[in-house]
Amino acid sequence: MLPVPADVLKRLRLGQALEHEAGSWQSLLPPAPGWDGIMANSSEFVQWMTGQLRAGMPTAPQLVVTARKPQHGVRPVPVWGFAERVAYRALVDFLLRNEPPPDRSPEAYLDFIGGPVQYARDSEPSPEGFQGFSGVQVGSSLIHYVVKADITAFYDYVDQGILSRELLARTGDYAAIECLISLLADMQGRVYGLPQLLDPSDRLADVYIDIVERDVLRRGWPTWRFNDDFRIAARDFGDALAAIEDLAVAAPRTPGKTSTCRSMTNSRLNSVVTIRKTSSATIPRVLVRAILSGPRRSSRSHTPLTPRLSNEVRRGSTSARSGLVICATCAARWAA
Repeated sequence: MLPVPADVLKRLRLGQALEHEAGSWQSLLPPAPGWDGIMANSSEFVQWMTGQLRAGMPTAPQLVVTARKPQHGVRPVPVWGFAERVAYRALVDFLLRNEPPPDRSPEAYLDFIGGPVQYARDSEPSPEGFQGFSGVQVGSSLIHYVVKADITAFYDYVDQGILSRELLARTGDYAAIECLISLLADMQGRVYGLPQLLDPSDRLADVYIDIVERDVLRRGWPTWRFNDDFRIAARDFGDALAAIEDLAVAAPRTPGKTSTCRSMTNSRLNSVVTIRKTSSATIPRVLVRAILSGPRRSSRSHTPLTPRLSNEVRRGSTSARSGLVICATCAARWAA
């Protein structure tokens, strides 16, 4: 890790970072032993950390363990040392001191998934004779589809060069950014990626994915985001495909890998009201499923992906697919 300049070091709140890091917990892993002893000698630890950071703290590369997810599958989880975690949090807190932490509360997620429906309601004029009516008439909504998408292996392929430029544009603290990027590179042994399940990584990831959200919004799509999950309102199926292409183009590309987004067009908003009033059996189950693959030439400024129906599509298969996927299903499943 690069030595932290004296003018930056005196502004780092190492004691506060130590307290917050000791009180945090990496989900999927048991609590790390040893924090009680460090907190009992917190002043000595902070003094030791100050000298280490000033001289260029030697770091121990992260250990990656495989942890089982609550529902299914496994996730690689990095394990960092105490000093490295405190330095990481102190640098991120300093750089993002003027920005609120991302809201990952259940209420924020409910606002996120309900955003397209509320947008459809707000964009519809009140029907004649029903002044002040805020609902959507069955079959009348201009928004027929909602694109659901997320970025494949998002934390693993965050480009640290793009991240550092975004941090520099927001803060101007070049020296602190250099120290942060050098810490990440030393710990991970590469110039891309963020360690998952650490609070500072969530804040940096939110800064990074905001680049994608801004790009999609500039293209005129009504967009909502929760971490790396996206919802985009579309008027028809063609618009839904175009929105997925624009989102895929907006996703930053990392060294050795082209970022992709797993996407699906899901839920006809014309049927949302029907779900609450009639049986879901009245709604068609699957409209279409397609696999997007292979670039093709286009007169547009970017290279969209070509949709191609597979044999599994014709058989109505719903098996999971990797890469960029489009799937139009009934509103009942989406709204459940």
